[in-house]
Amino acid sequence: MNNNTAASFEHLLKLAESLPTPNSEIEREVCWCELSSTIGFSRQVNGSIELFLCGDELRTASPLVKRHMRYDQWSRTTGGLFRANRLVFPADEHYTAATAFLAEELLRRDAVTSLQNGFTLTEPLVEMMLRRTALSEEELLGLIGELRFLEVLLSVASDESKKALALDAWRGHEQTSRDFVLSNAFVEVKATRGERSLHQISSLMQVDPRRSEVDQPLEELHLLSLGFKPVLSSEDQTVIISLPDQVNVVLKQLGGATTKEKRNALQNLFLSKVESYGTVAGHGYVHDEMQNWAAYRSGWQHGFLRIYDMSDDAVKVLRRSDLRRRGHVVFESVRFTIDLPDRVTGELNPQNDLFALAKKLLS
Repeated sequence: MNNNTAASFEHLLKLAESLPTPNSEIEREVCWCELSSTIGFSRQVNGSIELFLCGDELRTASPLVKRHMRYDQWSRTTGGLFRANRLVFPADEHYTAATAFLAEELLRRDAVTSLQNGFTLTEPLVEMMLRRTALSEEELLGLIGELRFLEVLLSVASDESKKALALDAWRGHEQTSRDFVLSNAFVEVKATRGERSLHQISSLMQVDPRRSEVDQPLEELHLLSLGFKPVLSSEDQTVIISLPDQVNVVLKQLGGATTKEKRNALQNLFLSKVESYGTVAGHGYVHDEMQNWAAYRSGWQHGFLRIYDMSDDAVKVLRRSDLRRRGHVVFESVRFTIDLPDRVTGELNPQNDLFALAKKLLS
C-alpha cells in the first residue's frame, strides 16, 4: 500500500490510473490518497475501480448510495486488520477520473478528520455518479421480473430452435411497448416491491390490445404483475433471488458452459440484451464486471404473481377508445398509474400459472 501526501486532482488521477489489477477477487492493492490511509483506490479483477473509505460504517441519506455501499473487513499484508466502506464504479476510463474527483472532494471536505461529516457533504456527488453507472431499483426489479419469465419460457422450450425463439421474444431491453412478443401474443411485465399490483404505465399499448373497428381485440395481451420483497436478514431461509443469480440461471439454460471463454452465440446474445436494459437512463448491467457489486448482490423474495388478461372488459384501465372521445389528446404522451385488484373476473382473471402461459405462447 502506498502513502501519498499530495491531494491535487492531477495527482489523484495519476494514482487511480496506475492501479494494478489483483490476482483474485479476495485481494486488493490499495493506493492511499493521504498518509492516514483513510481514502484509497483499488481495482477489482474485472477492472472496476473501487473507492475505499476506512473507518466506522457510514450512514447514508440516499437509498441508492446505501444499496451500493459495502462495509467489510480486510487484512494487511504487513499485518493487522482494518474495516472499510467501499463503492465500486465501472471500468470505463472516464469513471477513473470521476472517482479521482470524488476523492479530491472528500479530502477538500476534510473527510480524513471526520469521515462521516466529509462523506455526508459529498454524498450528493456520489449519488449523481451512481445514477449514471447502475440500474435504479425500479429498473433492477423490472429486469429480474422479465428474466424470471424468460427462465420459464426457456424451461418449456423443447429444443434449441424453441430456445432461440424464446430469447428472441424478449424485447424489454429495446424500450418498446411490449416486453415479450410471440406471434400475435404479447406479455408486459411489471414488478414492484409493494403488496398491490400498482404500476406505472408509460404507453397505452402496455395495457390495451389492438382492436378492430368494432372494438374487438385483435391480439392477446397479458400483464404479468410480480411483487418482490427485500431480504432483510441473512438468516431468512426462503428462496432468495438476485440479478446475478438470475442471469446465471438463464445462461445455464442457453448452454452448458457459462464462463466467458466458452459461451455460445445464444448466451452472448442474451448478455448483450441484458447490458442494453435501462441504458436510456444510465449504464447497463454488465454481468462479467458487475455480478459482485453490492448493489446487485442484494437478495429479493417472491411476493405475489398475477397474470392479467388485458382484453377483459372488466379490467377498468384507460384505453385508446376513451381518448378517441378526447380528440385533442396525443396517445403517445399519456402516462398513468394502474392499481389492479387481486380479482377481476372470478377465478379467470388474473391467473397465476406462469408455466401454462409459457407453454401456450411457445406452442
